[in-house]
Amino acid sequence: MAFFESNKGSLEEDSYEGAVGGELSGCALAMLEKEKESPLSPSESPSTLINSSSLQGYDVEFDPPLESKYECPICLMALRNAIQTRCGHRFCKSCIEKSIRLNGTSPKPLRTLGPSISSEDIGAAASMPTCGGLRAAVSCSPAACQPSEVMQMLREMDGRLVKQNHQLLELIISQETQAGHLAELRRRVSMLEETMKELEAQQCHGIFIWRLKGFSALMRNQEAGLPVVEHSPGFYTGRPGYKLCLRLHLQTPNAPRCSNYISLFVHTMQGAFDGQLTWPFQGTIRLAIIDQGPESQHHMEVMETKPDLQAFQKPINPRNPKGFGYVTFMHLQQLNQRAYIKDDTLLIRCEVTPRFDSSFHREGPVVQPRGPEASLSRE
Repeated sequence: MAFFESNKGSLEEDSYEGAVGGELSGCALAMLEKEKESPLSPSESPSTLINSSSLQGYDVEFDPPLESKYECPICLMALRNAIQTRCGHRFCKSCIEKSIRLNGTSPKPLRTLGPSISSEDIGAAASMPTCGGLRAAVSCSPAACQPSEVMQMLREMDGRLVKQNHQLLELIISQETQAGHLAELRRRVSMLEETMKELEAQQCHGIFIWRLKGFSALMRNQEAGLPVVEHSPGFYTGRPGYKLCLRLHLQTPNAPRCSNYISLFVHTMQGAFDGQLTWPFQGTIRLAIIDQGPESQHHMEVMETKPDLQAFQKPINPRNPKGFGYVTFMHLQQLNQRAYIKDDTLLIRCEVTPRFDSSFHREGPVVQPRGPEASLSRE
C-alpha cells in the first residue's frame, strides 16, 4: 500500500514553551502560511484540501489484516495521505498537522503520545522523494513515538505467548499420550514375563535347582540379627503336575533352639492343573544343598508327605502359607567345610516324586460308564 503527498512545504514542529492563551505559535503560523503558498497537486482541489485537513485514517476492514506499519499511531487507522518522519515513523497528514497545531495551544492531546516534543527536533524537516511522487518528511521525537513502539512490542509478545501456550498444551497432551502407551507396554511386558516363568516352571518335571545369588549379602544380614527369608520361583512336578516352591530361612544368632541354622521348607501353590490332580498332595521330596566342588558331597535329606497336614491340601491362595520341611536343615558353619558356595551362589536341589493314591478321588463330576456296565455302581 502506498500513499503519496503533493510537493508542499515540509512541516515544522513547535515546542510548548511559547504558546499561551490559546494562540498559535510562530512556527505553527509559519507552517500554515507555507501550506497556503504551496501549489496544489493536480489530484487535489481546494475543497479536497479543506476536507482532508480534518480527515483521519481510513476506518475500513482489511483482508488480510493490515500490517501495523501501515497504521497511524495517532488515530490507529489505515494511513491517509501518509507522511514519514526522518526517524522512520508514519502518520496521517491531517493527524500530524492537528497534533502540531494543538501542541501550540495545549499539550494535552500530545500527552497521550508521550512527553512534549523537545526543542532539539524544532525545524528538522526536509522533503524526501519517493517513486511516483514526493512524500513530505517531518521530524519526530523518539518520546512522541514511544507508545506506538510499546504497542507493537505488546502485540508481538501477546502473539508469542499465544503460540507458546499452544505448544505447551500440545506437549502436555503428547506427554499424557506417551505415558499411557508406556503404562500399557509395561503391563504387556509384565504379562509376558509371567507367562514365560509359568512355561519355564512347567519344564522342570519334578527336578528344580534354585540358584541363590549374592549369598554373602544374606549372610551379613543374618550376622546382624536381621530376618532373612527367601522364596524360590514356582515349579511343577510334571505336565500336568503339582506346583511347588521352596522357602529358605537363615536363622539369627539369637533364635531359640535353631540359631545359625539353614531352615528349608516346601510350599504348595495354585497351579494350572489343580483341577486335574488328586488332593492332598502325596509323594517323596528330596532336598539337597549341592557341593559345587569336585567331590560332590551334597548335603541331602529325604521326606515323605503327610496328607493330613494343611501344607499338602489344595491351596486356596496363590501360595499355601503352611510349609513342610526342616527347621535345622544344615548349620551355617558347615558351608565353609566344602564348596557349597561358589561365585557367591548357593545351589539348592529339590526332586519331587508324586504318588497318586487310589483312595483319593479326583475333583469334578463323576463320569457314569456307558453300555451294559452302566447298571453297576461303585460301593
